[in-house]
Amino acid sequence: MPQKIYTKYSPDELWELCISNDHKAFKELYDREFKYLFAFGLKIYPHKPDVKDALQEIFTDLWVNKSTRKINHIRFYLLKSLKYKLLKCKPDGKIIEINALSKEDQILPLVVNDGDSKAKEIQKILSQLPKSQQEILHLKYYQGLSNTQIAEILGIKYQSVSNRLHRILNGFRKKSKKISV
Repeated sequence: MPQKIYTKYSPDELWELCISNDHKAFKELYDREFKYLFAFGLKIYPHKPDVKDALQEIFTDLWVNKSTRKINHIRFYLLKSLKYKLLKCKPDGKIIEINALSKEDQILPLVVNDGDSKAKEIQKILSQLPKSQQEILHLKYYQGLSNTQIAEILGIKYQSVSNRLHRILNGFRKKSKKISV
């Protein structure tokens, strides 16, 4: 019987395998999502041990209750669960503003290949965006969330997400026209 190559599965496909008690699929899901969730969690609550504990609790609960949970989009579920778990930890119950993050805290992954000057220019344009805009782009295009899900995670209105995405993409198009294709 051929072995499954878990790296080829989407997070939602991995979750479906987890429901049928596939421990390796769960490990792959955990390994793949932990780094991003940890970085996201630090934006809400900048105390590393509490973020790690929250993630451990979420994944443990997820595994224990996997047969009773109907989850359509596992990344959205994990992001939302982490947000609410960490808000319970914070005495004031407020989220840190994304704009308060340091310049070094890059939200969007690097898209640069060493010899690709177009990719470097695109990365430069993306890195100049405000952190709040980078976060929306990341949730939309790297995490594959809907505008409704993004609004819920960031605690803003759906229309605000739509308007911001429209402005971000228009601005990006204008700046990227300068890059020779």
